[in-house]
Amino acid sequence: MTSIKERTEIARESKRDIPTILKEIETLATLSNDVALSCFYVVFDKQDNKPFIGISVRFAELIASSWGNIHTGAKITSNNGMNLTVQGFVHDFEKNAVFTVEVQRYIGKLSPERVIQATNAASSIAFRNAIFKAIPAAITYTITKNIKKHIVENINGGSVVEDILVYFKFKKVEKSDLENLIGSLISEISPEQLFLLIGLKNAIEEGDTTIAEIFGTAHIHKPQRSSKFAFTSEKEIEESQIKESLKSGLSELGKNPILVVEETIVGDDAEKEKPIKNKRGRGRPKKDKS
Repeated sequence: MTSIKERTEIARESKRDIPTILKEIETLATLSNDVALSCFYVVFDKQDNKPFIGISVRFAELIASSWGNIHTGAKITSNNGMNLTVQGFVHDFEKNAVFTVEVQRYIGKLSPERVIQATNAASSIAFRNAIFKAIPAAITYTITKNIKKHIVENINGGSVVEDILVYFKFKKVEKSDLENLIGSLISEISPEQLFLLIGLKNAIEEGDTTIAEIFGTAHIHKPQRSSKFAFTSEKEIEESQIKESLKSGLSELGKNPILVVEETIVGDDAEKEKPIKNKRGRGRPKKDKS
């Protein structure tokens, strides 16, 4: 296997031609609409709902293959069963520089299948971030601008819109949610707005964001569970209080002896209605005096 020293010497003998490389990347990225559409991702700011456009993992792979004289990858550096850390790295042999980026994910309550998905997503993101740490955005700014222009000019609205709607419908996102997000009706969507939805789909697929983070969980219809914090009407509250009062009263009756209140009658009937009291002896029979 070639040593790092040997690879560094080879890289310095055959230095990269940046203008030629950028032209090659742009050519590859615009071979088809599908390739061009996969080059970007979009996430929305939670406070002002403004879109942020970033460069996707697919585009990072394309750049890495064309850049030359580098060694790239991602590896798990720690996993304690609760938290996972993945390190993305780039070794530029021509510059003799190493760039690393770490991405962490919480996996404590995930199923084995979801752990694998989270690991793959973290690896892709760590790899992408390391690539664009080693290759500054200033170098690729012009090429990314040209790719976006190609997408907007050549995108086929009808079929792409249908694909987007099918994707988000599968994710339980309604058309109205998408319209609220982009501020326009789907029937009147512009190429720029469609570009944002495509980038949003890429961001979800690559693990940069989730449906819940973008739309919340209100659109997902789940059976309502009973909870002591559930809101109730005033009538339900009053009926509940009456039931609790009855339960409390019955409980107290079970604990305390029954109290008998004697009624005092005044007048001629007092003698008739006077209660008869049974005298209790000491439990021994009365002696016969005869």
